[in-house]
Amino acid sequence: MKLGVLSILVAFVAAIAAGGIVSDVIDVDATVASLPECAQPCLVSTLVNQCQSQDAKTCICTSSAFQKNWTVCIKTECRAPAAFASLRQVDGICQRPRRDRRNDAWPYISIHILCILCVVIRIYTKAFIVKKFSPEDWLSLASFAIYIVYFGIGHHALMSAFGQDIWWVGPEDLSHALKLFWVDCPIYSLLLGMTKVTIILFYIRLCHVYTRFCQICWLCILLIVLYTLILIFLNIFQCTPIRWNWDRFGGEDVDFWCLDLNKLTWSINITNIIFDVVVLVLPIPLVWRTRSTLRRKIAIVFMFSLGIVVLVASCLKMRYNILYGQSHNITWDYMDLMVWAGIETSVSIAAPCLPTVRLFLHKVFPKSFGRMFAFASHGEKTLDEEIKAEEEEVAQWAADIEKPGDSGIAIARPRRAAVQMGQNFDLANWDERRKRKKPMTEASRILRSVDADETPLAP
Repeated sequence: MKLGVLSILVAFVAAIAAGGIVSDVIDVDATVASLPECAQPCLVSTLVNQCQSQDAKTCICTSSAFQKNWTVCIKTECRAPAAFASLRQVDGICQRPRRDRRNDAWPYISIHILCILCVVIRIYTKAFIVKKFSPEDWLSLASFAIYIVYFGIGHHALMSAFGQDIWWVGPEDLSHALKLFWVDCPIYSLLLGMTKVTIILFYIRLCHVYTRFCQICWLCILLIVLYTLILIFLNIFQCTPIRWNWDRFGGEDVDFWCLDLNKLTWSINITNIIFDVVVLVLPIPLVWRTRSTLRRKIAIVFMFSLGIVVLVASCLKMRYNILYGQSHNITWDYMDLMVWAGIETSVSIAAPCLPTVRLFLHKVFPKSFGRMFAFASHGEKTLDEEIKAEEEEVAQWAADIEKPGDSGIAIARPRRAAVQMGQNFDLANWDERRKRKKPMTEASRILRSVDADETPLAP
């Protein structure tokens, strides 16, 4: 093996000498001799194929074609420790500084802080202003607890190894970081599924009187739950044996099998975007059947569009999926993917909290946000006064849906059904019935808030 390498090297030196390019030959000779034995043929053959028109050191240090072919060769011929040693040796010859982008992740912490602030405001508002927790609030609280774990694990993994070239990361740090990365992958899928269910539960509570719409919502929840469970399973068993996910660079001979991680990531991202779109458009047909002004319809649709920020974050993250599962330098190439996955999850946690943040701002800063987030027609009533008048407006809105056609959504209309059963809905009895109403839900208050400056419909 050594004799063959030396003969190729002699031929290469003679070739470049004949061409008048003799600089740095001694450096190349010394470099070949210092490399691990498995990497020596890769260096010589790549030099012969890629560097015939320029001096060796310039080619090694500046040619992207050389770097690509050289990296592929040593990855094929050498085990990971020897390949990393070879890459470090070449970096030394070229006097390249060690790259480190870990500090670039710190500015994105502000997004996570805003997410935490939104959840804290939601908890405070529900506990001390609304004084009632709904099912989606508890699910959002559980999602937030899981998110804290996800963020802590991901940030620790990033600071341990990611943002650096993999050949400069110590073996123990690399194994530890990849193990944390593997743990975070199923948690990521779980969080995205939980936040979608949270938004749909909000729809169900707000429009619970519409039977067919609620049935469609529960079907979507079932599909999201099944899809999320499948993704969690695939993320856990993306490679077998499981320890290969973090021990693959230890240099051991292990019989392993892995999914196509690039295709898996693209399928996860695309399917998440599809579900985000479904969640986004789900209430639009229902709202568009109301006998109301276009302005009011748009306002209500905007209130329902909690998932649009998650959709935007998912689309922005897609451009970093290209190298996933196909990179030779995963600790460097995966950093942007990790950062944007964190942004996507933080935005998905914060999005369902936005209506409650609106209530909080109106309550705590009535002068600053009173007109912007007005609950009354003239922005003069207090939040407590609006809560008392809330049920009447919700009942009017609930009876304000146009009768659907044969192919439309079948909607239960409480007021029409009550009239058919002989109940009287005249104004004389309305105040007495309103006194027996239960306290307003937060969803009803939000619905009322989009009706500012409009005359209520007659009951």
